[in-house]
Amino acid sequence: DALPIYEGFSECECLQDLLLSSNSLQQLPESIGSLKQLTTLKVDENQLMYLPDSVGGLISTEELDCSFNEIEALPSTIGHLTNLRTFAADHNFLSQLPPEIGNWKHVTVLFLHSNKLESLPEEMGRSEE
Repeated sequence: DALPIYEGFSECECLQDLLLSSNSLQQLPESIGSLKQLTTLKVDENQLMYLPDSVGGLISTEELDCSFNEIEALPSTIGHLTNLRTFAADHNFLSQLPPEIGNWKHVTVLFLHSNKLESLPEEMGRSEE
């Protein structure tokens, strides 16, 4: 029901920081991926169960915080965020990570604690090359 609030996002082409922390969002619109200038996306402390596949379109994003939600899996497209430096997905329900995160070459901060992870993808080691 909250989706109409976001319909204008795709028209905010110059938007660089989007801070939606501590709300009651249950989903993000697919149009969020059209924010090509976005460098910071904070959607922590909501009720998100997933991130849309379009999140892979956030090619300028350096910081993504989706901690304290109900996310069970990350989309493989998250590997397209090659400018990412900080990624926080702690306090979710993640049981595995997509191997595509091996594409993250610049990540210096990675918060994944308080999930259901039993292993990390082998490709993750590539992110340090």
